[in-house]
Amino acid sequence: MSTEWAIELHALTRRFGQRTAVDALSLRVPRGSVFGFLGPNGAGKTTTIAMLLGLVRPTSGHATIFGHDVQHEPTAALQRVGAMIEYPAFFPYLSGYDNLRVLARADGIAQPHARIQQVLVLVDLAARSKDRFKTYSQGMKQRLGIAAALLNQPDLIMLDEPTNGLDPAGTVEMRGLIRTLASAGHTVFMSSHLLHEVEQICDQVAIIKQGKLIASGKVAELLHRGHGIQVQVTAQAEAAVALLGKLDWINSVRHEGLTLLIDAPNERAAEINAMLTRNDILVAEIRTREESLEAFFLEVTEQP
Repeated sequence: MSTEWAIELHALTRRFGQRTAVDALSLRVPRGSVFGFLGPNGAGKTTTIAMLLGLVRPTSGHATIFGHDVQHEPTAALQRVGAMIEYPAFFPYLSGYDNLRVLARADGIAQPHARIQQVLVLVDLAARSKDRFKTYSQGMKQRLGIAAALLNQPDLIMLDEPTNGLDPAGTVEMRGLIRTLASAGHTVFMSSHLLHEVEQICDQVAIIKQGKLIASGKVAELLHRGHGIQVQVTAQAEAAVALLGKLDWINSVRHEGLTLLIDAPNERAAEINAMLTRNDILVAEIRTREESLEAFFLEVTEQP
């Protein structure tokens, strides 16, 4: 049984009445990666995660975790999974340690004290483990939620909006924690709306819209599509596109109004300027561009 993929989705679909929340979604998440699962509000991210965790049955299609079918082999599929879905819920009057002890006993974890101490150290809550949950900051509550997800020593950790409600300091702490989990060999599958954070943390991403996959791949490769040269001409944009399209070192060129978007090495900008000028196409501005994940996300999700 292949273990190259931590998660595989095969035409996964979920309908609620006449509404299709997830629409024939196929996706692979490499083992050992930090994978960002992105989409606008209502795109189907939480429904997809719920199906992966066996909380919602798919209408059609199926999902596997480390080769085990979630619907037909739930115990085998989920025994190596830890998850934090949205805001973690704990008993407010119990300490962080005691909340984890309740969960550890319910899960039948052997030697719970030792494991609880390990995860509290990992999420940097050991010093506050005896304090009541209600006294924790939002960042501490989120970290305790991840500690709970780690109790069963999972290979795959699913995090649904782990930075929700965090201030900048808490967000930085969460970023560091996710990197620590990845360096320890865990596969991390996370949804988030903080695209700047995803860009810094994740190896690969998938973007869905209205339940459908619209882009996926390694972050560096997706953003490379947006690298290139942007030229503002005063007129004759179509003539400029035709002229530049003949050059074999230009991968693609298109125009939006009088703006030329050129996929070419940034160091060739001067040659482009010279060629347009020689052909009486006046250049108002020329600059190289580096696309952020946020800009790429907006570009692909705003298309009809």
